[in-house]
Amino acid sequence: LRLSFLQRQSELRSISGAGRQSSMPDIVGDLDELVCPSANVRYAKVGLLGRGGTGDVFLVRQLYRGAGAEEGPLSAMKRISKARLQPAQRERVLEECEILKNISHPFIVRLENAYETQHYFLLEMTYAGGGDLTYWMGRFTAATARLVSAEVLLALEYLHEQSILYRDVKLENTLVAFDGHVLLADFGVSKRLFGATTCSTSTLVGTPEYMAPEQVTGEAYSFEVDFWALAVMLHEVLTSMGIGSRLAPVICDEGLIDGLSADLLRRMLIPNRTERLGHGPDGINAIKAHAYFDGVDFQALLRREGPGPLLDDRGTSEQPGAEAMRGGCFTTCSSFEYRRLKTGSSDSSVSAEDTNVSAEGRAKQD
Repeated sequence: LRLSFLQRQSELRSISGAGRQSSMPDIVGDLDELVCPSANVRYAKVGLLGRGGTGDVFLVRQLYRGAGAEEGPLSAMKRISKARLQPAQRERVLEECEILKNISHPFIVRLENAYETQHYFLLEMTYAGGGDLTYWMGRFTAATARLVSAEVLLALEYLHEQSILYRDVKLENTLVAFDGHVLLADFGVSKRLFGATTCSTSTLVGTPEYMAPEQVTGEAYSFEVDFWALAVMLHEVLTSMGIGSRLAPVICDEGLIDGLSADLLRRMLIPNRTERLGHGPDGINAIKAHAYFDGVDFQALLRREGPGPLLDDRGTSEQPGAEAMRGGCFTTCSSFEYRRLKTGSSDSSVSAEDTNVSAEGRAKQD
């Protein structure tokens, strides 16, 4: 039943629902059952996982055909409305699919299938039952925060080795799998740099609170911006607060912050990127070698030896209410209220909501 991955233009059209009966509704829509007749694939819509500017994400279960056939596993179906996409955003959707279909890593979501219908692009991906890191705010320990940041660091290391600039590290894009390990998700603003002679770009793209200074000044930037965003996220995890102005980051001395974590954050959050930990020939290895990660076995993490860092007292990362959601009623879990210090007036060149930079900024061509 598995379709080939989403391909460009002509191949996209070949898996659209072009041959469906006129009475057959478009996939996802507002139905309880999702149908893709041309591929002989059906999904049951279990619940709504999230909404975004250009689409929604549903919890779905694939339905196998035939008498006595069992239901398939749960997955997340990202529905992207074509009507909401500008031409450049449409290219970003295709870029996201190209990236996802060519990568495989223990701490990155997996693209299972991709479809196109008349009105939507649909991406079926790994379902992370533990929600995102906003759900876990206030429940971290110093040890779990260290391991989570180490897993994200390993995911970034892999992406950079593939010449992929992620550009959107944040709490909301760091999901938690059922086994407690984390998964990076949402590659909608990522960019492949392997065709660039300088391995850099200068596009204004990202989430404002996590953007490095060079991202908003029009300077060329590269993989260091992912390390900056990781440091901002780690600071939030440890202190439940943001860093304030990106031109003068404030490292709080409360919460789970200790001497080693404070030193790591100060060195990763230097506004001048040439002085920042992670810049230069040692790159990400300089971050992994910092004393903050002493005792972390990165190779064992890659092998996913043992349970992940984010398991509750039930021995699972699954959010309360998920069982009810799988039964057909979606239960919303409120996340810990944490405080982000907004960027100061010196950063006023970035004007955006608390998701990604405005559509105009995101649509800007690389």
